[in-house]
Amino acid sequence: MTATFRGLTESGDWTFGNGIQNYLSDVYSDKFNPIKADIETTLKTIYSECFFNQDFGIPWFDLLNQKDPAILILTLKQAIYNIEGVTSVIDLGYSTDMNRNVVITYAVDTLYTNQITGTVVV
Repeated sequence: MTATFRGLTESGDWTFGNGIQNYLSDVYSDKFNPIKADIETTLKTIYSECFFNQDFGIPWFDLLNQKDPAILILTLKQAIYNIEGVTSVIDLGYSTDMNRNVVITYAVDTLYTNQITGTVVV
C-alpha cells in the first residue's frame, strides 16, 4: 500500500504547477517523507483556512486561549492520528520559543516505517 501526498516547498507551502510531479508517494525517501509533510501541513493549517476543505486544520485560536494544556495535546494527537498511514502517536509535546511560536515535537508509528519523529514550528 502506498499513500500519495502533495509535496511541500522549502518554506512549507504546497507545490503547484507541475501536475503529478507535485505529489509524493515514496514513503522511504531519505530526502522527504510524505507522512512528515502531511503532519506538518495539518499542524500548520488553521481550521477552515484551506479553500477546498473548510473542515481541515487545527482550531489554533480556540486552543491557545484554553487554560488546560491537555485539550491542546488531545486535539493535536487526534489530528495526527487521523492522517493517512499513521497507526499510533507514541509521543507528543509542545513548548513556546522566544518568538512566541508553538514548537511541536512528535513520534508516530506508521504503516510504512517503524517510527517517524519530527518537529513542527507553528
